[in-house]
Amino acid sequence: MLDITIDEIQRDPIKYLRQVEAGEALVILWQTRRSLNSNPLPDRNLVGGRL
Repeated sequence: MLDITIDEIQRDPIKYLRQVEAGEALVILWQTRRSLNSNPLPDRNLVGGRL
């Protein structure tokens, strides 16, 4: 699990989206507090097509 700030996401959002796609869980910090936990979704092909 990776802790990142809003500023880091704004500098390179694609980098963090790719990390989530690769299976990394992200915790987004807002004013030094853990505010959002982002986990990868299961592959659609593995759960029958649609979410």
